[in-house]
Amino acid sequence: GGQVVAVLMAITLVGSLILLYASKVTSIWIVDHILYLFDSERGEKVVARGAIVGCTSIMLVSFFFPTEIASVSVLALAVGDAMSTLMGLIYGKIRVPYSSRKSLEGTLAGILSVLVVTTVVFPQMPAILIALTAALLESFDYRNWYPLDDNLVIPIGVALVLSVV
Repeated sequence: GGQVVAVLMAITLVGSLILLYASKVTSIWIVDHILYLFDSERGEKVVARGAIVGCTSIMLVSFFFPTEIASVSVLALAVGDAMSTLMGLIYGKIRVPYSSRKSLEGTLAGILSVLVVTTVVFPQMPAILIALTAALLESFDYRNWYPLDDNLVIPIGVALVLSVV
């Protein structure tokens, strides 16, 4: 189950890294286009860092946690991160006290979206705990905590919390 997914993700990650290296040596139109889509707003030197870190975290939770916990933690990342970012960019006015880049509106959107999706997809899981854990981890600014990244911390944090309860 989870180990098969982890192996497939590892193969995908290695293939992606090979394509990234090849794109540095020669121009590959489709790779160049995809890298442009993943270009970071933070001006990072590592292209597609968020996607690479996200794949790494998916591999880790798939390998080390039961399938249901891994699935919920990846879902929390996908839904919560996307909704909090989108709503924070559009409606974000009030900043959370511990991060100048994150908004209360984005955090609340992340909580609500993870709560709804978790309740629908995994009704037996503690949805409010998952939503609050994911939102809290998303609300931190990890720029100065390299190599930490919300794409790494959210799935692993949610999986760890679910393993304890």
